[in-house]
Amino acid sequence: MSQQAKSFLEQSIAAANPITVRRFVGFDANQASVQGQMVAGVAVNPATAAGNFITLTMLGTAIIETGAALNPGDRVISDASGRAIRANPLAFSTGTNSVGGITGSDVAEHIAGVVMPGQSSVGAGQFVEILLTQR
Repeated sequence: MSQQAKSFLEQSIAAANPITVRRFVGFDANQASVQGQMVAGVAVNPATAAGNFITLTMLGTAIIETGAALNPGDRVISDASGRAIRANPLAFSTGTNSVGGITGSDVAEHIAGVVMPGQSSVGAGQFVEILLTQR
């Protein structure tokens, strides 16, 4: 799959703990560790220890490691290891934050991106280009 990405916003941060390259990173500067958590971006380079500076792609497209099979147009969330997996279509809606008839200020799974055209994976451990979104 594509190994190109077009970043419109990158940010350098000090990692709170080791972070694997091409994984989702949370706003707490840790690699994403909860399925569907809100993420700040994708790690462009790894952090081998706490305090190492990494670059996050926060807006634009990014190359992300997959945690499952993905197809073009799939909305993706983080799995418990910071990899991209397909979002549960019942966990979000367009226009309102409504899940199973319950309306609130936040959704159960935060959509982190959308798989770009021409990109797909047949399983975990592959790489795809995603368009980062914040929903």
